[in-house]
Order: sequence, then C-alpha cells, then structure tokens
Amino acid sequence: MGKLLVVREGEQLSLQFHVHKDETMVVVSGDALIEHGPTVDLLVPRQLRAGDVVHLPAGVLHRVTAVTDLLLAEASTASPGWRDDVVRLADRYGRTATSRP
Repeated sequence: MGKLLVVREGEQLSLQFHVHKDETMVVVSGDALIEHGPTVDLLVPRQLRAGDVVHLPAGVLHRVTAVTDLLLAEASTASPGWRDDVVRLADRYGRTATSRP
C-alpha cells in the first residue's frame, strides 16, 4: 500500500502504532520531526529532511510533526484489515482510535 501525506508546517500526525502493519516513510520535501520508540516514555526524536527514510515495524509508537510544509511518501504492508490497523494514543484533531490496544 502506498500513499502521499501532506502535512502543513506546525501540524502533527497522531501518536500511534500498528499491530500488524510495517511502514516505511520517505521525506519527499520539507523538514520533519519524528518521535518513535517502544513506549511513550522511550520516544526518541529524530530530525528528517528531504531524502531521509525511516522504517517503522509493527508495534513501534510514532508521531510526525511538520517543521516546514512536508510531503511524505509512505509504503506499508497491506494485509487484510490494514485500514483498521491503527491505534491512536494521542491526537490533537479529536480522532479516536481506529482499533483498540
């Protein structure tokens, strides 16, 4: 499965993880901050720029914040139920968990 994500400067994707799905993100343009790790207390921040790639195995918590306007290309495994394989732990836009931990 592949998709393009546009994230405006200062906006942020939800803090989430996937039970089964692996994701690989490539920064097409812009600058981002990704926080990722095994638990909320162990999130590691990493600056990303155009051309940078990050692989997020299933179970890894992650959140992306756009430092500048950002275009991300995302490729992920697409086993049955992939659309519902997201658990949101925090979301500034009021979206609730698609699936439950």
